[in-house]
Amino acid sequence: MSTCILTTTVNIPGLLREYAANAHGYGHREVEFVVVGDLKTPEEVGALCAQWGREWGCGFTYLSVARQKAYMKRFPRLDRLVPWNSIQRRNIGLLYALDQGHDVVITIDDDNYLIPGSDFIGDHITGLGTMASQRMVRSASGWFNCIAMMETNFGVVYPRGFPLGRRWQKEDWQFSEAICRPVVNAGLWIGDPDIDALTRLYYPVETRLPLAWDYVTLAAGCWCPINTQNTAFHRPAALLAFVIVMGNELAGLKVARYDDIWMSWFLRTVMDHLGDAVRYGRPVVRQQRNDHNLFRDLREELPAMEVNQDLIAACQSVRLTGATYLECYCELAQQLKESLAAHPCADFFRQLTEQMEIWAEAVDAVVQSPELIADR
Repeated sequence: MSTCILTTTVNIPGLLREYAANAHGYGHREVEFVVVGDLKTPEEVGALCAQWGREWGCGFTYLSVARQKAYMKRFPRLDRLVPWNSIQRRNIGLLYALDQGHDVVITIDDDNYLIPGSDFIGDHITGLGTMASQRMVRSASGWFNCIAMMETNFGVVYPRGFPLGRRWQKEDWQFSEAICRPVVNAGLWIGDPDIDALTRLYYPVETRLPLAWDYVTLAAGCWCPINTQNTAFHRPAALLAFVIVMGNELAGLKVARYDDIWMSWFLRTVMDHLGDAVRYGRPVVRQQRNDHNLFRDLREELPAMEVNQDLIAACQSVRLTGATYLECYCELAQQLKESLAAHPCADFFRQLTEQMEIWAEAVDAVVQSPELIADR
């Protein structure tokens, strides 16, 4: 299975050498590392990527600023949309990975460190995209708190993006065995987990192993955020893994840090319609979080938190009819535009759905129509 490990960075991503050694050690040969640079990325990153590729026999592609500018001439609308100096440069690497025909795209952040003894790629791709028996979970609330699969030093905490109105409810998990196809594998994180700034300001949360279960697959209608830290997307799902460009304002505050969260609501809507699923669990990485201004993070998360549940409700109320991921994505964008037209933040949501349309246009240009079908 051809696999791309994708990240963007403004640092020297030395941890990728460990990922390359891990891939080599576990016999994964069809691997390409794609590193998306930015205006602040150190110049030596390109040379280091080439060195690590030679050292471990892995393909390394460094998308420098110049290379991105040349590549994006094919996609002028998307090129104008995705700003420099932003995490959304990851979208350029995702489009490139799709263009290269990879079966799986694994997205990591440059502070996600490997845990020794774990087959990182193998844990992500085993059974991914395959119809097989899964340990399924559903809940009375319709939501599943993935962090509850681990131990914490604090008690109950929720992943970033988990809607505020769905927290502190009895989830009452119900497990069963069922045949389905997971197309997203959401690995978890020990150390500093992916939680919101509100929780981080209140308490320095730490998560620990062991996992309660190696993998849990969510039933249709049972949701949890999907982020882009340590997450594998089988090709059909990767088509829709576009992280929304943030930076617009709501109520006078800049909106940010929900780019991948809102991606996940769109993806889950389409996955539920097409009968596919997301699983949570292995592989676990250790997040040694880069320095952040938590007060700035909170200011940027607050307006998104306020409208998050409205967007979820709108997604869950649509009625899709399409047979492919991209067809459903375009249908979803149109229905969201219409259903949120009377919302107080209608202009904001209209811009969001226009981004979805721009992304769909770019994806359509790099993949052939048979690849868009939710094949069985």
